[in-house]
Amino acid sequence: MAMFGLSLATTVTTITAASWDCKAGANESIIREFGVVNGAATTSSYGYGVAANVPVQTGGVTLVGSEGGGGSGVATCAVAWSTAPTVPVAFVRRTFLAAAIGETAVFSFPRGFVLQAGTSFVQWNITANSALAAVHILCDE
Repeated sequence: MAMFGLSLATTVTTITAASWDCKAGANESIIREFGVVNGAATTSSYGYGVAANVPVQTGGVTLVGSEGGGGSGVATCAVAWSTAPTVPVAFVRRTFLAAAIGETAVFSFPRGFVLQAGTSFVQWNITANSALAAVHILCDE
């Protein structure tokens, strides 16, 4: 397996709505790490988990090689959808960021978090959130 990653900026501030997702392709993706950085001085709270539906991304961006080998993965990340992700049944991680630019949370899964083919790992806005946040993810595919 090779490692792929991507970072996207999101400006979705809506309460109880998805602000970013990563959707596995035809095969499973194994999430090793993801994180979020506050781009505005706004207190923000997020939950992370597998969307309860199968979202349809608009302009999804394919993960790229993260180990200097180039190439691209199969999973795609997005911040816009024609069918938006719905709230996960359970959050596997949560974070609460202080109202400071650069406030950061990074999560790792040493044994990997298996994202089944076609499913979507979502960042869910629990409260009204920062007008700008950068989200990154690293996956084995």
